[in-house]
Amino acid sequence: MVTDAVTSVVAWKSITDIWREKDFWVLLLTTGSVVSVPQRFFPTDEAEWAFMTVLLDHIDSGVRARSADVKAFDGPGPTVSA
Repeated sequence: MVTDAVTSVVAWKSITDIWREKDFWVLLLTTGSVVSVPQRFFPTDEAEWAFMTVLLDHIDSGVRARSADVKAFDGPGPTVSA
């Protein structure tokens, strides 16, 4: 994550759990810390899907298996309207 105030780097292997709250994604790390990713960071459904695709490509299969919220992204992405 990079903002005007903060830059954070998280190793993929440090993500132990992922779930969705009302308006954001929560990534639980091995340190007990959490990273919150607000849905407003994604300008479109396709952008959120792209983020989740990269996340799924890098996280441990056990993390993926534990999260019902993540499983919803395991398949074809949203259809883009013309």
